[in-house]
Amino acid sequence: MIRIKPILPSLREKKRYLVYKVISNENFDANEIEKAIRDSYLSAFGEIEAAKAGLIFLNKSFDKKRQKGIVKTSHKCLENLRYAMAITQNANNKKCIISSIGCSGIIKKTKKYFS
Repeated sequence: MIRIKPILPSLREKKRYLVYKVISNENFDANEIEKAIRDSYLSAFGEIEAAKAGLIFLNKSFDKKRQKGIVKTSHKCLENLRYAMAITQNANNKKCIISSIGCSGIIKKTKKYFS
């Protein structure tokens, strides 16, 4: 059996975890917010930049009560993601504001932004 060598840490894509909060009178589902942010990112930067960002929404960590969630992205596209969140004005035809709370390189540190 041939083993494939793992990628060196210096060659791996660096990631960032961004904690966001939805400000609205309505309650939202994680999928609604994900679709709104993705659509906003695509309209602002296009498909190529969206592919480079590699957005991964951690829907299991979305807190429906406090309307907070975590999204994983490339470290180079972090500011683009914050911009896309800032220009998002509605999700599923309901008005909302999405603001970023904090960012970290490891998911364990992002848990402090939930409290």
